[in-house]
This record gives sequence, structure tokens and C-alpha cells, in this order.
Amino acid sequence: GNSPIEEFDDLGWRYATSLHWSITQFTPASVDVGARNLTERVFSILVLFFAMMSVSSVIGSTSAAITQLRNMSGDRTKQFWLLRRYLKENKIDFDLRDRILRYAEFKADAAAKKTAPAKVGLLGVLSDPLKQEISTSLYSPTLAMHPFFGHLEEFMTKILRKVCTSAISQLSLAEHDVGFRANEEASSMFFLKGGRFDYTLAGQSQPRRPQLGAQEWLGEVTLWAKWRYRGDLVAAAVSDVLLLGQDAFAKVMQLHPRSWHFA
Repeated sequence: GNSPIEEFDDLGWRYATSLHWSITQFTPASVDVGARNLTERVFSILVLFFAMMSVSSVIGSTSAAITQLRNMSGDRTKQFWLLRRYLKENKIDFDLRDRILRYAEFKADAAAKKTAPAKVGLLGVLSDPLKQEISTSLYSPTLAMHPFFGHLEEFMTKILRKVCTSAISQLSLAEHDVGFRANEEASSMFFLKGGRFDYTLAGQSQPRRPQLGAQEWLGEVTLWAKWRYRGDLVAAAVSDVLLLGQDAFAKVMQLHPRSWHFA
């Protein structure tokens, strides 16, 4: 029969029974405690109604999330199947096929962990100054590792902001991709943002050691003079690079007299 909590003097028992009753309102389980008057009955009905709405909402949200994950997983599986089929039908070399699949898998995993700017529609409605602030936050930590751009960050913030906004582009490289070759006409300074690189000077058969990595740079002379790269830069792993364009950098540096003395 029904056992009112008031019949028990032990505080621990009364607390445990109250907790048990509360939990059963959200589950099909039962408890040997029930309403004994109209007020308690109304209270029980209200709690049950709230529990029903809460549980339904949680189940609905969970089901929707699981369905979305399954759809995403199914779409990814389909895309990789199509890629493999395309490579096979066109008789792509096995080594190149392996490189393509490994790079595609790496980029797909990275895309799942980070939100691509193209997916954020509201970024398009931001004001130009806010967009410039975002670009500066994204690129200035990498550029400021170089003493010259560290100076710009400290004393000429507006110039650095212009550089980050209008002169920087991003380049993603798969393993064994070539960044540049020796004697190519240089058009950009390279800032290595992530990954590993082999750099081999012209006329040498082995790359320099240790390998180049994040927070290093190459081709600085490109910004100040006509230049040709002096070696081969090849990605030793999936890597990311920031490119500072020669012409775009020159236009930015012409905007303010304070920068002219660097020429």
C-alpha cells in the first residue's frame, strides 16, 4: 500500500525516498509512495506532465542528432566511393591514388572538426573593419614570428592589418606536393603555418636537416627585389602555408609614409 514519507523519522530514508519518487516521474518505473490528498494529486499530475514534455524533447533532439550524424557519415562514405571510382576509371597511378585518398581523408577529418568560413553565412554581413579584425587575428600570430612583421604589429598596427586583409592567401599542401622549385621566379614569401617541409638547395641531392616546420619562413627577399627561389620546397606531410604576395605587399607599404623608410 501507500507509505507516506512522514511515517519515517530517519532523514536519510526520507531524502532517498523523495529522490526515488522524483526519478520515477521521468521513467516507467514505480515507487510505493503516492498522493494522499487533492493537493498532492495535482502536484503529481503537474510533475508527470513536465516530465513527459522534457523526456519527449530530449528524445526528439537525440533522434534528430543521430539522424544528422548518419546522413553526414553516409554522404562522406558516398563521396569517398565516388572518388575511388573516378581514380580507378581513369587509371590513376597507384602511388598518386594513395596520396590523393590520404589527403582527402585528412581534409575531411579536419573539416569535421572545424567550421569552414563558407558555412557561416553571417560572416558576409559583417562590416569591413570587423572582417579586417578577423583576418588580423587569424594571420598576425604567424606573421609576427618574423622580426619585421613583429615590428609592424607593435608600432604600425594599421599597416599589419592591411597586410593581413589584402595581401595574404592560404595554401594547403598534401604530402610530396611542391611549394616551389629552384630558379622559379618568386612571387610570394612563404610563412609555414603547420606541417613539415623538405628544403633542398639547388645543386644538392639531400634536403637540409632538420626539416622546416611551423613558425619558419622562406623567400623574404621576394618582398624587396626581383628574386628567384634558390631551392626546392616540398611538403613532407600535409601542411599549411600563408603566402604574402609581392605586389600586394608593395601596394600596402605605399599607403603610409612611416613605412617608406623600410624600402
